[in-house]
Amino acid sequence: MALILENTVYIHVPKCGGQFVRAVLKEAGGRVDEDPSYHGVPLPHVLGHRTVYAGMRHPAPWLRSYWAHRTREGWQKHAHVDTDHRYQAMNDVLDRHRSDSFDEFARDVVASGVGIGFLVSAFYMSGVAILPVRVESMNADLSELAQHEPNHGAIAQACAGHYRVNTSPDLPEISDEVRRAIWESEGEYFSRFGYTEKGLEVHDGGKGVLVT
Repeated sequence: MALILENTVYIHVPKCGGQFVRAVLKEAGGRVDEDPSYHGVPLPHVLGHRTVYAGMRHPAPWLRSYWAHRTREGWQKHAHVDTDHRYQAMNDVLDRHRSDSFDEFARDVVASGVGIGFLVSAFYMSGVAILPVRVESMNADLSELAQHEPNHGAIAQACAGHYRVNTSPDLPEISDEVRRAIWESEGEYFSRFGYTEKGLEVHDGGKGVLVT
């Protein structure tokens, strides 16, 4: 899903808080059009002058959230991988590694060399310069997006006090070994958006704060 505002576009990447963003923007009023293609990058004439934002999340909890969703809702039965991942849906690639064990699933995805960051950028943001709306700093990043919009005050008001991380209490722990393996595979891509192996590095009054 892509939400088209007056001066910005928000690209909904699965498992990155997109439903919350949609609810906030709808509540704030103003222009919010939905791109007819639920997933994928909007056409160039839609982007136009607009600044592009996209949902983002640390790759370790993102992969865990994806696994939990699939084990709950069901895996694709005929997932496969072509030689060029660009031409396949992200879930088609990942579901090839389906497993009842998150650790096994995560290790298989890492060992495959698929690259979560590559999949996300190729399928959702190919050729588009984006700014992140990160799950771990949702309010701050949405406030930055809001500055581009004429109803920025309403967006900030709709956002304040409403956000909480949507997690399930029965999610498995991410072991240090698995987290390290995921980061070794994904760190080059995700570090450009402020992430470290342990979480998100944000700054408050000049001091670094780690958000996990």
